[in-house]
Amino acid sequence: MISQGDGRALALRQVGDGSLQSRYGLTCQEQILRMQSISVPLREVDRAVVDDRTEGFVRVHHARGRLRGCTIVAPHAGEMIAEVVYAMTHGGTLSTLSSTIYPYPTQAEALRKAGDAYRRQRLSPRVRRWLERYFAWTR
Repeated sequence: MISQGDGRALALRQVGDGSLQSRYGLTCQEQILRMQSISVPLREVDRAVVDDRTEGFVRVHHARGRLRGCTIVAPHAGEMIAEVVYAMTHGGTLSTLSSTIYPYPTQAEALRKAGDAYRRQRLSPRVRRWLERYFAWTR
């Protein structure tokens, strides 16, 4: 475990099926702030399906879109957590993860999917109707 002075710690450990679990930041159990979580199962990630390694998930903890922590259980969790650590130390948000361009197919695409899920949650019915009218008008 690598710890920083602000209470965040990077933890890596092996789980039963040969996958790694990596964690950085806070979890919902440790919530100091009001946080929410978004989970993306690896069976929704194309690279995991191609590799036939669909066991695992990516769970991102956030407070109003601001990244507060992440738990990854995946074969390449050690590589995937590096992007979250970078984003959190530089004030990243779920919208930032959503707008990042990822090579295809990679397991890190699960982070983009978490950002996309957050953006879909923010889309209210009123805004959706307005956007539908706007795009119909501009065609």
